[in-house]
Amino acid sequence: MSIYHPRIWVIGVTKTFGTGKSDLFRDVLLICIFFLLGGVIYSNTLHSPFVFDDGPSITRNSTIKDVKNFFGSSTGYHKYPTRYIGYITFALNYRVGGVDPFGYHVINILIHIVNSLLVYYILSATFRVPSIKNVVSKEKSWIASATAGILFLVHPVQTESVTFIVQRLTSLTAMFCLSSMVFYIKSMLLLDYIKKKSYLYYGFSVLSCVCAMKTKEISFIFPVVLILYECLFFERKIKQRVFLLLPYFLTFFIIPVSLLTFNAPVEKVLTDIGSITRVQTVMSRWEYLLTQISVVATYIRLLFFPINQNLDYDYPIYHSLSNPRVFFSAMLLLSLVGIAVWLYLQSRKSATAGLRVISFGILWFFIT
Repeated sequence: MSIYHPRIWVIGVTKTFGTGKSDLFRDVLLICIFFLLGGVIYSNTLHSPFVFDDGPSITRNSTIKDVKNFFGSSTGYHKYPTRYIGYITFALNYRVGGVDPFGYHVINILIHIVNSLLVYYILSATFRVPSIKNVVSKEKSWIASATAGILFLVHPVQTESVTFIVQRLTSLTAMFCLSSMVFYIKSMLLLDYIKKKSYLYYGFSVLSCVCAMKTKEISFIFPVVLILYECLFFERKIKQRVFLLLPYFLTFFIIPVSLLTFNAPVEKVLTDIGSITRVQTVMSRWEYLLTQISVVATYIRLLFFPINQNLDYDYPIYHSLSNPRVFFSAMLLLSLVGIAVWLYLQSRKSATAGLRVISFGILWFFIT
């Protein structure tokens, strides 16, 4: 009879409610901290002028100067089939403030803050995935998630993507991709318990992925990240996994279909593919690859030592893998991939399952 005693029941409900209320207060407080930090850090950029591609994309772009080009006609879509959503935001900015950079900077900063919160929510939700749920305590997982989100927010390497206005296309794409992942994880966590809510989150996830594909072409690779996450953190039958991932796989076709004219002759389609997939540079693909190996190593260095940053690097072009800088950069990158694989193999032991998060983070970096 004692377990049904009203006093004991009330104490139990109070503790449960108190914990939930405490978590809610903590999250609200964290959101306030993120917005305060982001606002303070980037407040001195609010009146920074338009630079580089901001001219042809915004100040001298007649298409964004009339919102009807995006809502009343198909002019905007035909001009920017894979960046449509991004340019809609520029058109709305222009409608409100014209060519005053203030409003554009405000939106860029807000997007960056939201992205930082999404990083927090991705990690926070990941630590609740059954495969690693019992390895890391709730307190430690919260600290790790909050720290990652704040680091993403304040890291100097983010400066260009926030302050260079037209780079909103990149940060907005990231926002849709991160949102898609948050909704996917939440959907999978609820799949066996609250199906209606799970399906709703799943729908939002797919929609966010589609929106990313219509914001910038870099989103093309995002489904691979989601597939990797599914394979690393969830355990289910192959048929169910294929069924759940099929809509994301189909989004692979959005960007090619948007860019190519398939009713043209085969020769023209192939030429278009070659042109679209080639970076607009005088370098050959091989030289571009070799140079990028060293560039990515520089990115990694900046993550740990963000000094001597530059808005427009005059980076040397490399022609041979035998060049010491290219060779050692390649060894560094291969070593990091090897570490990611090793961490995943170690994480298959229940006691070290948390290492899977680090493995996924490294692989995410290289995939994207």
